[in-house]
Amino acid sequence: MNTEEKTVISNGFVEEPIIALTSGTELEEFTIKEKIGQGGFGLVYLAYDKHFDVNRVIKEYFPTQLAYRDSTLTIKPIAEANEEGDIFRMGLDRVIQEARVLAKFEHPNIVKVHRYFEKNGTAYIVMQYVKGGSFKDLINKHGSLSEAEIKPILDTLLSGLSMVHASDILHRDIKPDNIILNEQTGQPVLIDFGAARENISDRATAATGYFSAGYTPVEQISTTAKLGPWTDIYALSATLYHAIVGRKPSACTERLGDDPLIPAAVAAKGKASESFLQAIDWGLSLTAESRPQTVEQWKAAFDSDDATRVIPRNRKPSTGSSINSETHSQTHNKTNSRPTSVEVNTATQAEPKRKTGAMLFGGLAAVLVIGVALGLYIYIGSTSQGSTSKRTAPQLSESLSGSKISEPQATAAPSSPVSEQVKDEVIAQVPQTAEPQKQEAQPEAAINLKEEQDFRKAQYIDTLEAYQIFLQLHPQGRHQKSAEAKIGGGV
Repeated sequence: MNTEEKTVISNGFVEEPIIALTSGTELEEFTIKEKIGQGGFGLVYLAYDKHFDVNRVIKEYFPTQLAYRDSTLTIKPIAEANEEGDIFRMGLDRVIQEARVLAKFEHPNIVKVHRYFEKNGTAYIVMQYVKGGSFKDLINKHGSLSEAEIKPILDTLLSGLSMVHASDILHRDIKPDNIILNEQTGQPVLIDFGAARENISDRATAATGYFSAGYTPVEQISTTAKLGPWTDIYALSATLYHAIVGRKPSACTERLGDDPLIPAAVAAKGKASESFLQAIDWGLSLTAESRPQTVEQWKAAFDSDDATRVIPRNRKPSTGSSINSETHSQTHNKTNSRPTSVEVNTATQAEPKRKTGAMLFGGLAAVLVIGVALGLYIYIGSTSQGSTSKRTAPQLSESLSGSKISEPQATAAPSSPVSEQVKDEVIAQVPQTAEPQKQEAQPEAAINLKEEQDFRKAQYIDTLEAYQIFLQLHPQGRHQKSAEAKIGGGV
């Protein structure tokens, strides 16, 4: 059998193995050489194309949290007849749809899709093999990069991304790992459109979103927010921030409330032109409406001698805390007599205007918290087994099987006491419905299966929040000690 079984042992528990196709496996005219990657929705292989005598990259749809491979190499849903089976089939349809759309693109900075085929109960996408290191490798090698090193890479990526957006496609997982520097042409190539979806304008939610901490914007982890070009712009801005500053920005969940992110105009002051840094900060604005709405609009800020002429004056700050921005300005003003434009915005305004701006932003932040709290309340109310006022974490199986990441910690951060008050006021104003009927107890076998599935998903996400949610759902389960050990060890 041409498979490779990898048994995962975690804290004494043996988990279900992940089975990858091994070297020599034949798929149509391709021969598998090795597995070179693995993500939430599948495995990636390097393969040899016997027809054209070249190497290709083949992506296999295999969501390991939803499916398994049997002895015949066939991939099957863990449970055919329930919701997970439906999610598996929906994902399979989307992979095929994705391949058809991406095959239309002809651009030197977008990975080329050659074809797709269905086999072994799943789908395979055959893509161009780009030989070279990643943008992340380049950053790690030098620690950080200069504007002169970044700008040529950025210009060509923006060209490719503009074409993708014009076709109503989002990448949704831009990060340094997914930019390959072609060693033959020297051109950057954007790869791994694993989250790409057609018809941006028709998609009002991020129900199957990815989460790459530091690069994913807040609207992508929401169940109601609208996605658009601004979503990819945030991720690419975070990538540029990482390159110029030398570290990736804070995760969007950490930026809600008292934002710890130091703007690029402050963190990388003197390493690049003010316009370049201001354009990065604009793209990193926390709220979607405060960011550039198109690649062309964003590019104009990079190309301008003075980005403030392009960036709207009434946009919200890139950071979530007016206190942070003011503190950074005061610190740098002590050592530099000429403040950056970010510092001017906070330091040169009259005191009443500063207070007014802070109040306005506080109001906007409150609206955001209200929206999140209300959505969370309605969702929990529809799934809870007890009183409607009891607020628990969303069901892990639903949030992770659709690759959603809920953020209960962000909305209840100790540093933002106003948030709790606002949530309580919102919940108090929601009309109360009749007391829900108690659901019948599930059979013990079903509960055990559910716990096993949830624990695998917590391991797949592998964050503190994921294990906390698991413990709330299964406080006395067999994986309780394993989850507590993960939390105690900081994951």
